[in-house]
Amino acid sequence: MSTPVMTQAEAALHYRLQAAQDMFVVADNRARTAREHIDRLLVAIYELSFPLLGHPEHGKAAGKAHDIAADIEDWWFAEESTDDDE
Repeated sequence: MSTPVMTQAEAALHYRLQAAQDMFVVADNRARTAREHIDRLLVAIYELSFPLLGHPEHGKAAGKAHDIAADIEDWWFAEESTDDDE
């Protein structure tokens, strides 16, 4: 009984599929890392700005940072819900 031999075209297709799969894994890992960084950034902005919201000198800047973080969070959760729909 002979073992099946891949044709050159089948081997090339197999190689390309494997390369595409590897690229997908890399992209997925990078996306996961980006999500983690964004989450940590939002936490840091809130933790740093929240105590200063009522401060006479820094309150305005803290409020602006807080608003920016809220905008990022709104955008972020909208993006995640769009990804979940797909």
